[in-house]
Amino acid sequence: MRLTNYLALLFIISGLVGFATILALPSTMDYSVLNNGETGFSELVRYYNASILTSPKDLESLNPVEYVLLVGGVGGLSSDVLARYKLFVEEGGVIIVTGDAVLLNSVAEAFGRPVLAGNGTIYDMVFNAGNRFKPKGYSRACNCTVAVWRPSPLSLNGDSGLVETSSFSYLDLNNNGFMDLEEPIGSFPISLMFDYGDGKVVIMASPRVFTNDMLEENKEFLDFLKGNRSLIIDQIVQSKQLFERVRLAASRTSSVLLTGILSILLVTVIMVAGSKR
Repeated sequence: MRLTNYLALLFIISGLVGFATILALPSTMDYSVLNNGETGFSELVRYYNASILTSPKDLESLNPVEYVLLVGGVGGLSSDVLARYKLFVEEGGVIIVTGDAVLLNSVAEAFGRPVLAGNGTIYDMVFNAGNRFKPKGYSRACNCTVAVWRPSPLSLNGDSGLVETSSFSYLDLNNNGFMDLEEPIGSFPISLMFDYGDGKVVIMASPRVFTNDMLEENKEFLDFLKGNRSLIIDQIVQSKQLFERVRLAASRTSSVLLTGILSILLVTVIMVAGSKR
């Protein structure tokens, strides 16, 4: 075999090995269904057999009354994505949004609500899920507790709160992680649910509510929100990252089939290279 053929074969094999390595490495991207760490959504997929949404256009093929869409993330969303969310809810879907203030406010404004998430972070040194950074709230509608991570207060603007923290919680306005004398103490609303069209919108003012580290504490609350509907997890932002998109595509393919395809490709390359000896 000529040197150029050896080099070509080595290049192709290296590419296949690299591709397989990418698939094998666990994701570390926040809110990814392939992330097994604290900030991932992998447990949601395993426990609820949740579906994955990688394109806003995929919502068109769903019957909204049968689904709850969970959106988790940070930062604002495009107008196209928000428009499709609105149509999904209008036609009877339920959307749960959990994330930072920018995400929550962009979604709230898209649904005709004023800015919701306020400044500061809520902590609770008494009623929490292990430490003050994970305060527990109570939902009268669900009659259950809800654990969250570093939540923000919500401005309800006349609406009723879905979840409120305990009377022991305090609002850390200067974000130094501690309670200062001038900072307010008491119960704060951290979740809101409102009707829109034939569906509902649920706002959770915390970056981590149904992530792997918090899910066990909040299954009862999610079951209440979900009812008999199927759960679908938004991965639109995650799928824009190349490696994550490859992993998500591979996750939808049988591992046996994927291994078979890679093996066939490798054998084919070796046979072609060998025929040129």
